[in-house]
Amino acid sequence: MLMVKGYTGSDSFGGTGLFAGETIRKGTLIWQYSPTVTRFVSVEQYFALKGDELERVRRYSVPMAALEERPPVIGLLVSEDISRHANHSDTPNTAPIIGLFDASIDPALQPEYALRDIKKGEEITCNYAQWDPLNILHGLGVISGKTFLIQQAPIAIIAQDNLPQTRTYATT
Repeated sequence: MLMVKGYTGSDSFGGTGLFAGETIRKGTLIWQYSPTVTRFVSVEQYFALKGDELERVRRYSVPMAALEERPPVIGLLVSEDISRHANHSDTPNTAPIIGLFDASIDPALQPEYALRDIKKGEEITCNYAQWDPLNILHGLGVISGKTFLIQQAPIAIIAQDNLPQTRTYATT
């Protein structure tokens, strides 16, 4: 849930970005998880989606994989507010703050803080790799609108919606 004033607008990539609607001071809480605004979509739920809802989840979600759970928890987090328009940057102006990082909370649910002052009208950015700290999903480029693949020894989980008889495989 976006905790500061913001608005959407055209970004430098030709898409939509999230912009500061006010001057934001370094250390300000920018985003925090709220179950009323951010929802989890499991692989099974994802495969059941159709039409506009499927397109929305494909476009505005981040992968989440808790492989230490038994069975592993795999899916997508979908934000229902304008915070979903925050774009990636290798040098973001928001991130979880190390001293405030809670190891008991999934990386995708960590609060985001301003890493520096952000001017009114400046694009608010984050580093997508924070949701995938081992770079399993993003580094392999294996999450897309049609395929999930998460692999971390000794577990490999694959789900494809173009093979209806094949939903989830787990090997140990």
